[in-house]
Amino acid sequence: MNRFHCVRASALMLLTCLTGCMSTPHAPSQEQLRALQSIEVLVNVPAVPFSFVRGGTSGIPATTVYVQPPAGMSAGAGVGINIVANVAFAAIDYAMSATSREAQAPVSKSVEDFDLAQTVVAQLLSMRGSAPGPALVPGRAEFPKNSPMDDSGQSWIEHAKASSADATLLIRVVPMFRDFRVTMQSEAWLVSRSGEPLLVSRTHFIGPDHPAGSRADVVKWWADGRYRRWLRQGVRAAMWPVAQELWTPAQAEDMRKRVAEQASQLPVMTATGEKLRSTACALESDSAPVVYRFERQRYRVNAAAWCAGEAAERPGDTDVPGISWFSEPPPPLVAPVLFLS
Repeated sequence: MNRFHCVRASALMLLTCLTGCMSTPHAPSQEQLRALQSIEVLVNVPAVPFSFVRGGTSGIPATTVYVQPPAGMSAGAGVGINIVANVAFAAIDYAMSATSREAQAPVSKSVEDFDLAQTVVAQLLSMRGSAPGPALVPGRAEFPKNSPMDDSGQSWIEHAKASSADATLLIRVVPMFRDFRVTMQSEAWLVSRSGEPLLVSRTHFIGPDHPAGSRADVVKWWADGRYRRWLRQGVRAAMWPVAQELWTPAQAEDMRKRVAEQASQLPVMTATGEKLRSTACALESDSAPVVYRFERQRYRVNAAAWCAGEAAERPGDTDVPGISWFSEPPPPLVAPVLFLS
């Protein structure tokens, strides 16, 4: 095994440990939702290298990782492990980011007017339609600085307990442009004012692999509207499971019951779920008929966008009975909210 593959294998081991420390997804009951009159909504978009978006107040770089020290290890040794882990990840990021660095200026320019945080809110609101439910109230406070991985969600819980709304919906969206493909990690927590987590939802939206060609060709391909379309697709993929839990809880509950037993037996990451990719076809126009391929992992849902015709031709390519499915036709994409000039 060469040095690159050794480092990459180590990174995957650390990621597995990190994922294993996450809380499992869960959702509110219909009775809990009926008790809510108002939900404060806070969205965080970290301003980190290669995300190509503006905004964010978390102060936590998306590439920071936490590794749980073994039982009995001293606090100092635990800190040392995490310093080494983050240095390793930084080195991997740099070694694998030549295309990202070259793409940062032209690709970010293609979305410089794109207010990702407000587009997330607009997409969620658009999915409500005429469904009954609590009012969504824009949050005005600063987003909690710690992520749920750092303190088991306690900082997010304390934030919700201080809100005047009945519950707080905290959403963190992290798009990343890497040398091999683009991805979007999202996490949504709905926490009642009493401090009870009602909803934990995570989606990993996976873009297509970069097309073959020179680095300049790859950068131009993404900068020519495709990265912008991919952001919009990712926002819809991230908000769809949240919207289903909030606005159509009976249908969402039926889906959970169908996959609960199979999901409990899953490894941290299934092989087919990790191979899931969006297709380039889904990014070729704003009006392309798109469906989503979802696959349940233990701690998140992986998602990818395909053209509807591709899904019809290859319905079983990544199928795992009970835990993976093609979506129904998705709700419309909202127009991106733009920064005021």
